[in-house]
Amino acid sequence: MEHKPSEALRWILMALMSVSICFVLVFAVVAIGRMAFDRDAPAVVVPLPSGTVQEKLRPVSFKGQGGGTENTVFSGFSFSEYTQQLITQFCAAYPDAALVVTVRASQRATESASIAFGFLYTDDVSRRGDINQPLSARPLITAALPFRPETSVQQSETAVHTLTLSFALEPGAPLPAGFFVSAEQPLSVVRVAFDRAVLGWRASDGTAAPFFGCSPAGGDIFSNAMDFSDAARVFAGRADGVHFEFLFGADSDESSSASQSEIRIGTERFFVRHQRQAHTVSFPASVLATPFSPVAVFSGGSALFGVTLSASGADERHAVRTTPQPHTVDLGLIPGLSRHTWRQRDYEIFSWELFPDVLIFDTVNYAVQDDFFKRLAFYTEKAGYRGRLLTDAELHGMHGYNAHDYRAESLAAFFESARNERFPLNERERELCTIALENGVIVFEDGRYRAGTGAILSISQSSTPALRVRLLAHEAWHGIYFCDAAFRAAVRAVFDAYDTPSREFLLRYWVSMPTLNYDTSDDYLVYNEFMAYLLQQPLRDVAPYFVRIAGWTSMMNAAPSLAAYVRETDGADFTAMAAVLEAYVAERWRLSGGRVALVSKG
Repeated sequence: MEHKPSEALRWILMALMSVSICFVLVFAVVAIGRMAFDRDAPAVVVPLPSGTVQEKLRPVSFKGQGGGTENTVFSGFSFSEYTQQLITQFCAAYPDAALVVTVRASQRATESASIAFGFLYTDDVSRRGDINQPLSARPLITAALPFRPETSVQQSETAVHTLTLSFALEPGAPLPAGFFVSAEQPLSVVRVAFDRAVLGWRASDGTAAPFFGCSPAGGDIFSNAMDFSDAARVFAGRADGVHFEFLFGADSDESSSASQSEIRIGTERFFVRHQRQAHTVSFPASVLATPFSPVAVFSGGSALFGVTLSASGADERHAVRTTPQPHTVDLGLIPGLSRHTWRQRDYEIFSWELFPDVLIFDTVNYAVQDDFFKRLAFYTEKAGYRGRLLTDAELHGMHGYNAHDYRAESLAAFFESARNERFPLNERERELCTIALENGVIVFEDGRYRAGTGAILSISQSSTPALRVRLLAHEAWHGIYFCDAAFRAAVRAVFDAYDTPSREFLLRYWVSMPTLNYDTSDDYLVYNEFMAYLLQQPLRDVAPYFVRIAGWTSMMNAAPSLAAYVRETDGADFTAMAAVLEAYVAERWRLSGGRVALVSKG
């Protein structure tokens, strides 16, 4: 006999099932809320060191975590054993490793919000995936978010802050098995990665979130980001290969070309001229008196959009280098640098920050500079010798230059001629070839040398301080001429517009001076040198410079009528030509005659 439940019992069972389902749903909602995850947030992944594999993080739960307000919510994640193995390999290759997490935090317009970010270690996580260790006492990155929303909101609406936080690992310490974040407001983790450490901060540029990087000591990202005293822990006390980067916004002030910021790194003071476009100024830590120091901005701070300290990455074109990576600097730092900061005994090499493909050699004396460039000078520019590889015996007793400049095409032609002729280059010239190759100035393709991009310049410590500044300016203008077609066109236009005896005097000067002996049949060379002689000194000094040359006995004998014209007109033509070029370079780069630097040391 079949027994059917009564109608009352059926209603009781249905009610109990409904309560159970509601309880499960409420529990799930609460659990998800406790993890503080936005439902629409992207999947949280770890880009592994190989850059080819991604793995979802495993959430862990918290018990008994105090130290926050009643609204504080903790979220934790642990790495798999496979991920930890790859992290171990990455940290072995890069001791300056950091865990980088991008988070998105919500904040109501009328409320404050704070977040904290820290490491989890193996002992922190139980087998059940719970965390019972107290976390508030360990180093943390903390932030009390100011009301600076990404979009304007009404008082009743919610602002959203997206931040990227980089937490440097302590070299030699146990590696983290995961990480946690806590917040007083809803927060989601957007991206997780291991990368090389970057200390400091960068404001949002509209495409990337604001960035804050801390040493293993952690800190408050809005109050401690300008003190780099603890950076020695991250970079094992070494300054070589570590550099500051100061990011400046665009300067739209059309009324002034001299707006600048004053910054101090430790005990040293620097002045940085602003550009019309956003730009970066680098300071190699190894050339600073106290590289791991507080940084202060005394004027022009509103133009500063970031200050970071990091180690240089490997050149992507050459994973293995046999020559030193050029220091990236503004040219204003080069003339006054002490040789004690050099990485080689008899020369140092730099990359120009404004034109990174332009490399600059500073040599200990003229002899070393000659070993690198003398044969190249005759092959490239000297009348009667162009295109020939002179032997050491032929070069003996002849003068090259006190400073040098060579574009990629000239370097490629020189080394290709030596290869074809099986010419025995000296050790320095072979080193120069390697440096040019490793920095892309020349390339070796299809069995021959070809032009790459950029140029190589050189000055020497044998020159007096004042002469070093002038020669560097002269050579730097050549570097811009090599790299910028619009500038070359502007120079040619000025040259063609001023067909005067003064211009002819300049050509005669180059031919009559044995130490110069330029081949004036080369139009490219003529336009290039014409520009550099006008812009190598301030505009006020242009006319006196050429009037003085016109008074030399050698010039009065070589070109008496032309020399007399320059003296009688007080060099007015040279001032007029230089003024046109000065206006052009001031508008484009905020440079000027005699000044190819944006940075000066106070």
